[in-house]
Amino acid sequence: MNSKAIKNGGWALVLLFAVGCCEPDFYRVSGVATRNGQPMEFLQITFVPDNAELVRPPIAMTDKEGKFKLTTGSIAGVKKGAYSIYIDDPERVGGGKTSTEEDYVHVITRYSAANSDLKIDVDRHMDDFQLKLDD
Repeated sequence: MNSKAIKNGGWALVLLFAVGCCEPDFYRVSGVATRNGQPMEFLQITFVPDNAELVRPPIAMTDKEGKFKLTTGSIAGVKKGAYSIYIDDPERVGGGKTSTEEDYVHVITRYSAANSDLKIDVDRHMDDFQLKLDD
């Protein structure tokens, strides 16, 4: 076997090991938002960092099935850390008309920035996070 190929292969293994052993800059956080077992659609979910150094909070929007995937700006994922979770109506945020459905109004009021007590510590990928908005 060619010694140059072995040398290059050795460097590739070192690089692969180095890349695989470090914490990622961002962790994937996705899942489903529910209330009483039912998906909650069209919510804005915001993770507000307890660490004031993180300027841009991760945000997600739920779809019709309550599914969401958090992004920080244009980057998929969330930085490691402790967060408060706030829920809002994206229509209200944009000045539009909000839903009057009882569970929807309850969720956006109960888990607003003024009222939410939801907390999370992000220290790993969470691809099946169950955000239960029950009382």
